[in-house]
Amino acid sequence: QDGFCSALSEASQPWMEARIARKLRNTPGAVEALLNTWIARFESEDPFARGRLAGMLGHLNDERALPVLRAWAKSPIERLRVRATLALARMGDDATWPAVEELLDHRSESVALDAADTLITYGRGGAHQDDALGLLVELADDPRYRMRQSAVRAIGEIGRRTPQVVALLQELSDAEADGYLAHDARRALGLIK
Repeated sequence: QDGFCSALSEASQPWMEARIARKLRNTPGAVEALLNTWIARFESEDPFARGRLAGMLGHLNDERALPVLRAWAKSPIERLRVRATLALARMGDDATWPAVEELLDHRSESVALDAADTLITYGRGGAHQDDALGLLVELADDPRYRMRQSAVRAIGEIGRRTPQVVALLQELSDAEADGYLAHDARRALGLIK
């Protein structure tokens, strides 16, 4: 009834969590109610529910959520720890950078792809912007196809033109073996400044 795409507990994709976060930001008093009242109630919830909340908080990008996310990122429960870490990374938390590098090699492709997606935030500014762009250039040659595709798209989203980025994207654009990746590389070339 409030126009959410789904309940947070059923938001199985990062875009769903992002849409819920956007709706909360646009609802007067909702973010304050969540952060001042409701978030404390989640401490007694199962790790799955806290993980979903962590994902949404990362998209909400409100610094008041940092203490909760940092505590959850130290959880002994892997699912909650990973989701909180990814949320912190989405917020560009510098202290989370080493964990993001590790998550790029996570056994779950979904987690690794989410970690690669957070490199966009890091690549747009901050202490790790060059590291993030360098990692994405490396990931454009990853054996995992979806990771290569994600890296190329992320490079375009960051929008930074460097000789290394231009050379990579031009090489991928000219490759005849993979029309999809070549298309993504041409699009990324159009986005970089």
